[in-house]
Amino acid sequence: MSKKLRALLVKENELPVEVEIPNNLTSLQKQVGGYIEYFYMPEIEDAVIICNEEGKYNGMGPNREVGRDIIFGPFLIVGDDANIGDNISLTDEQITKFKDMFNEKSIEMTYEKIVKIKTWYKKQSKTSDVIISASPEFLLKPLEKKLKIKVIASKVSKKTGSFLGKNCYGEEKVHRFNEEFNNKKITGFYSDSMSDLPLMKIAEHAYLVKKESVEEINVK
Repeated sequence: MSKKLRALLVKENELPVEVEIPNNLTSLQKQVGGYIEYFYMPEIEDAVIICNEEGKYNGMGPNREVGRDIIFGPFLIVGDDANIGDNISLTDEQITKFKDMFNEKSIEMTYEKIVKIKTWYKKQSKTSDVIISASPEFLLKPLEKKLKIKVIASKVSKKTGSFLGKNCYGEEKVHRFNEEFNNKKITGFYSDSMSDLPLMKIAEHAYLVKKESVEEINVK
């Protein structure tokens, strides 16, 4: 008989719930609705997410954003012990921590909680500002409403996770911006990645952002 595993089950549009399940493949697959995949959370070494391997492609809805990825479909959070190479039960402390971490019921709410507006931007923000990102558009829409600015992002199916057009990345960002604003002049462009070089090149001023540090760079 399999040893019982104390875990958290996180479903779309629901708060995390504590469950006790057998620690075997059949039981884990039943909880996530199919083949399992282990997903390691950024900066978390003592626990791991078990999700549906095909959740992004089999029609499951987006559940939560973890790091820079999106988990589709229900998932489990279990303890992880590298020394024994197996799932272990969560402790009381972990249960409390992860319930708090995933206490927002929808991915849009989770995104708003994760995003922290930088101090330097708050001081100079304008309603004419534009956010252009490779992230899914449906994730950024709450931010558009909150900041009262325009968002341009990748059009992604909220149901399947598949792209509904080109990924808004690199040169495609330039195309999408010009299409939306009819080649309007960009006076200042801010990014934390040099992958945005195509947009930097057409801006009058380009800035590289590292945490609270902002440095103007010459890319002409």
